[in-house]
Amino acid sequence: MNELIQQFDKALMPQWERHPVPTSNSITHIESCLDFRIPPELITFARLSASYGSFFLSLGEDYASDTHILEKNCSIRMNEHWLMQGPPAPEHLIFITDNFMTDSFWCLDISEKIGTYPVVLWSPAMTPKQKSRRYGNFCEFVSDQIKYYEKTK
Repeated sequence: MNELIQQFDKALMPQWERHPVPTSNSITHIESCLDFRIPPELITFARLSASYGSFFLSLGEDYASDTHILEKNCSIRMNEHWLMQGPPAPEHLIFITDNFMTDSFWCLDISEKIGTYPVVLWSPAMTPKQKSRRYGNFCEFVSDQIKYYEKTK
């Protein structure tokens, strides 16, 4: 995991302020509100990566921040997010990234409560028949993002 974090930090370079470090209280609160277990790899990543806030939503105690996982998931589900002109987001998706000026989000697919969730791309513009990009787990997803950002340098 440490090597993956180092590669991610090198590929993205911190671009914004760091999110507050997740605490055991914030993790418990998020899990209770969203009714799922946050993958341990995501928590470790949030605690140790200097570039985490450049890509992912906060898992810290900054609950009112528009870049917090609770705030983003709530605004999207209530159709209050500026992009939400289309169909509502599926209930089994937990948004883990911001949209970065596009209409796409990376999400954990918690349809099977297994603890290691696939990461999928979702957009309100997608039709139910469209296939989404899908990764088997969080680490596989991060590895592919590193490859992408290394190519764009």
